[in-house]
Amino acid sequence: MKRFLPVIVLIAMPTICSAQIPNIHKPTFGVQRQKASSPQVSLAGVPGSSASSAISSNSPQTLTFNIQGIDESKGVTVNVGQPCHADKTPQTVSAGVYKVTLTFDTVTQTDTCSIEFQSVANSTSAELKIWVAATQTDPGIAIFQQAKSISIRTDNGKTINAAVSNRQIMGPSMAMLMIDTDQGTIMVTVIAPNMVQVNLNGCMLQGTVNGSTANVKAMAAMPACNGANSGTVSVK
Repeated sequence: MKRFLPVIVLIAMPTICSAQIPNIHKPTFGVQRQKASSPQVSLAGVPGSSASSAISSNSPQTLTFNIQGIDESKGVTVNVGQPCHADKTPQTVSAGVYKVTLTFDTVTQTDTCSIEFQSVANSTSAELKIWVAATQTDPGIAIFQQAKSISIRTDNGKTINAAVSNRQIMGPSMAMLMIDTDQGTIMVTVIAPNMVQVNLNGCMLQGTVNGSTANVKAMAAMPACNGANSGTVSVK
């Protein structure tokens, strides 16, 4: 029996060694992994996408945007470049869809502004250019410039009705109208595209033209306003 023991041990050893070697998986080559989509933002619609479809800069415009590849888990913010302005927090419509309401500086020719969406979670962002049309002068500016009489009513009960006593027109963009009252001369300035400013004996009010009428608000708390915060200016 002693002669056969070594042989038996030698035969068993390779079996034990081979059982202890783990299976080694070879790497697989040629498999294409899907890339994460890059941040993108696009307009949901044609207006604003090109110079020929530029949006109007005369009034606030609400546009809808689609975003992709941006982490929305903690929300997104909006950064807007001039001549456009908007709140930093857009209105959420659904995942990846947001609305932004834009207001504008006066635009003298077709221009663009940048709209950037940025992830709060990781700061990734995507940017888009929006086309904006030149601001059109409100027809009411011409009505105010040629007015023969002015009526002013304020919310503290003050009422003034008087004929225009003096008029200075500086081209199509600006005119100053003066009316004489018992309290002194009152000046109404109209500025294109749609602005009216009233100097009511030191009380400064400002608003926008709508035809032959303008709703105005006090530009600041002034003693000369005697509690007037707003008013209406109409011309004939």
